[in-house]
Amino acid sequence: MISNLNTLVTNLERITAENSSLNASLANVKNLTERMQGPYGAMGVALGSDGHAKKIIQTLDSTNALLAKTDARVFGSGGVMDSSQEAIRHLNGALVDASANLKKVDAILADLQVVSANAKVATTDLGALRADVDASLSKVSHLIDEVNRKWPFARDAELKLP
Repeated sequence: MISNLNTLVTNLERITAENSSLNASLANVKNLTERMQGPYGAMGVALGSDGHAKKIIQTLDSTNALLAKTDARVFGSGGVMDSSQEAIRHLNGALVDASANLKKVDAILADLQVVSANAKVATTDLGALRADVDASLSKVSHLIDEVNRKWPFARDAELKLP
């Protein structure tokens, strides 16, 4: 039993010695907890140094400032969103005008189709009318010739003296 106690004491002395693994681990834990209580806390520990943590915080601050400016320019009064909404309103108005103009053009095209159909019918009727007029003129011309032939004074009477 004394031998076991001796072994136990020796092991305890080895474990608690200044250069033991347990003391080194406890020193690291102490160092870690002190760094976690420092100005950059767990972020400094996670990134390996307070300098890296400081850079991350500065980057986040710059990003927040940039986002605030972007928010003001995009969503603020007179920002991009206001301009975009105004442009969309103008575009909608232009589209409504274009739609109305297209309806007018559609009505004009419908009228042109009616006029074109009437012109086609009129052209067909003009051909028949011309044929009738030509036939009538031919008849009138034939009648004039007939009257001139039958009319005694229409001839040039030529007197010949012996």
